[in-house]
Amino acid sequence: YWLDLVRFADSNGMHKDFYRNHVAYRDWVIRAFNDNLGYDDFLRYQLAGDLYPQPSRDQLIASGFNRLHLIIDVGTALPEESFTKNVIARVTSVGTAFLGLTVHCAQCHDHKFDPITQRDFYSLSAFFNNIDAEPETVSRRGPKQGLQPPFISLATPEQQEQLDQFDQAIAQLTAMKKLAADVEADEELLAFSKRLEQERMKFDDSIPKAMVMKERQTVRPSFILERGQYDAPGEQVARNAPAFLPPLKPSAEVASRLDLAEWFVATEHPLTARVAVNRFWQQCFGVGLVKTSEDLGNQGEVPSHPELLDFLAVSFVESGWDVKALLKQIVMSKTYRQSSKSTPEQFRADAENRLLARGPRYRLDAEMIRDQILATSGLLSKKMYGPS
Repeated sequence: YWLDLVRFADSNGMHKDFYRNHVAYRDWVIRAFNDNLGYDDFLRYQLAGDLYPQPSRDQLIASGFNRLHLIIDVGTALPEESFTKNVIARVTSVGTAFLGLTVHCAQCHDHKFDPITQRDFYSLSAFFNNIDAEPETVSRRGPKQGLQPPFISLATPEQQEQLDQFDQAIAQLTAMKKLAADVEADEELLAFSKRLEQERMKFDDSIPKAMVMKERQTVRPSFILERGQYDAPGEQVARNAPAFLPPLKPSAEVASRLDLAEWFVATEHPLTARVAVNRFWQQCFGVGLVKTSEDLGNQGEVPSHPELLDFLAVSFVESGWDVKALLKQIVMSKTYRQSSKSTPEQFRADAENRLLARGPRYRLDAEMIRDQILATSGLLSKKMYGPS
C-alpha cells in the first residue's frame, strides 16, 4: 500500500520508459514495517534521511522517496520544465502521503476549497527544489543500470576491499604510463590497463546501489510560478509550512527538510497521525474512518467516527508511533472481531457498514488475489527482497 501511495515504479514512466533501480528503497520499506520502525522515523528518514549529521545506509536509502517521481527523457522537454515537474511531483506526494491533502491544487492558484494558498504551495516546494541532480534521464553507463546520480553504493566490506584493490592497481598503471618514455610503444601496458578498468566496471555494476536525495551546497531560490508555469517566476518565497497549520520551527536561518520532517511529527500537528491511523484502519476494514483517505480536506468525506479517529491518533503518538501496536489495537477490538453477517434490513440501512455494526467484508486487491491463487497452488515464492 505504501509503495502505491508514493508512486513507486520500476521504470521512469515516459517514452522509452527506461528501467529504474529503486530495489533498495522497496527493500527498506519492507524491512521498516517488519522491524516496526517508528512511524515518526519512517517519515523522517524518507523526507530527510540524507540530512542527518552522519546518515546511516538505511537513512540514505529511505531518502530515495524524493526520487520516485516520473523522469522525462532528455530532449523531451526543456530541462527547466522537467525540473519544475519533478519538484511539483515531490510536493504532491508529500501532501498526499503525510498531510492527506490535495496541495497540488494550489500549484496555479489558491486552493478553491482548502486553506492552502499558492504561496503555501511554493513555500513548501522550496524544500524540494534544491536537489543536486540533473532533471532528466542521465543514466550511469546507459539506461539498463536504472541509476541516475546521486546514488550510493551498497557494497559489502569485502566488495569495497575488492574495489579498493582495483583502484590501487589502476592508479599504479596510470603512474607507470606517465613515466613511460613512449606510451604508444608499450600497444601491452595500455591493453592491460584498459582490461583492468573494464573488469573494475563490470564488478562495480554487480554491486547494488540506491538512488538518494542530495542537497546542493548553495540554496536555489524559489518563486511563486504565475499560473504554475515553469518559465513565469513571480515573487520569491522562503521555505515554510502552510500557514493554516502550526508554525514550523527552523533550526537555522534557512529551514531544512529535516526541520520539515520534525514539524510533521510534532505533537501539535493535527494531521500526520490522523492521516496515518486512517490509512491503517483502511487496510484492516477496507475503508478508512475518513473514506477519502487521500483527501482529509473540505472536499473529502467527514469521519464516520471522529472521536475514535482522535483517540487512535493520540494513542498512536503516545505509543511512540508504534505501527504494530496500532494494528494490534485495531484487530483485537470487538469492532473488528464482529461477524460480517447481517440481515437484509441491516444491509439496506447501512450497506457500506459506515456505522461499524458488523465485521468488515470487502473485496481483495488484485495483488492479494494473485497471491492467494499462488499460495493455494503451492507456487507462491516466499523469497523476500531483491529485484521484482
